[in-house]
Amino acid sequence: ARRARVGHQRHVARIERVETASIPALPIADSQSIPFRIGMPSAGILGNLTAYEDRPAEAGPGQVVIDVAHVDLNFRDVMAATGLLPVDAEPDSPTDALGLECSGTVRAVGYGVKGLRPGMRVMAPARGSMRSSIAVDASAVIPMPRRVDFAGAATIPSAFLTAYYALVTIAAMKRGERVLIHNATGGVGLAAIQIARWRGAEIFATAGSDEKRRYLAKLGIRHVMNDFVEDVRAATGGEGVDVVLNAIAGPAIELGISLLRPMGRFIEIGKRDVYMDSAIGLKALRRNVSLHVVDLANLDERGRAVVADVFKNLSRLFAAGTLK
Repeated sequence: ARRARVGHQRHVARIERVETASIPALPIADSQSIPFRIGMPSAGILGNLTAYEDRPAEAGPGQVVIDVAHVDLNFRDVMAATGLLPVDAEPDSPTDALGLECSGTVRAVGYGVKGLRPGMRVMAPARGSMRSSIAVDASAVIPMPRRVDFAGAATIPSAFLTAYYALVTIAAMKRGERVLIHNATGGVGLAAIQIARWRGAEIFATAGSDEKRRYLAKLGIRHVMNDFVEDVRAATGGEGVDVVLNAIAGPAIELGISLLRPMGRFIEIGKRDVYMDSAIGLKALRRNVSLHVVDLANLDERGRAVVADVFKNLSRLFAAGTLK
């Protein structure tokens, strides 16, 4: 332990076990009258998470202000807070934009907004949503599904946006095609299973433990595996799959590409290999295979317009009960 001398005393750092309930709340968060946001002066030490006083959120034209109830924790937030996400990976400081999605209550609506009104319970993808309230484009706001609480609703936007954008917008997955979904018990994985079933695809799913694989089997997925390369080849007579949805770092990328049939599509939703500038041999793409990277936290205006259309489609699917 590091020692420090204060006056005539020597102080030594110690670790003590405490009950969660005894940990004090962030001071600004105790006051409902003071807007706040959660940020960090620098990444790397989680103890640096700080509540800063914030400007009151105001709804501009086409926007709504959401009083945030819950914020979902994504792996991107973990990477940003621990310093694993490069500073140049996003247009602004990653630690100034913690939180990618939230649920809450509409407090105000801006000019031109239709279908949303104050008091509505909503969910939205909202970069920097780890704050008391936030102004977001109304096109990216969906009323919360019935029988879903605020905590559950906060987990929906990024997972379903990523899965729909990857499998439908980018891969244009068709009925009867085969899709390999890695980490299928994660948020994006479970959303991808619903979307793949809606599209009529045959699902191949991986998970990292016996318990998770049993859970996928209970969902009615026929092809559940761990050693996915040999299992996929055996199950398909060596033909492979049409689409791979990947978030596994390292060798899994080239292995997944090797399983693609001609005209196959590989969708990378992980960040680590992208920002490590990992190499992939072009020969792996020789059979008219395409590779796409999906990073919804790093979109320009054109990308955000596409995502807004995706969210409209998701809203209809949730309203119809197709997605849950």
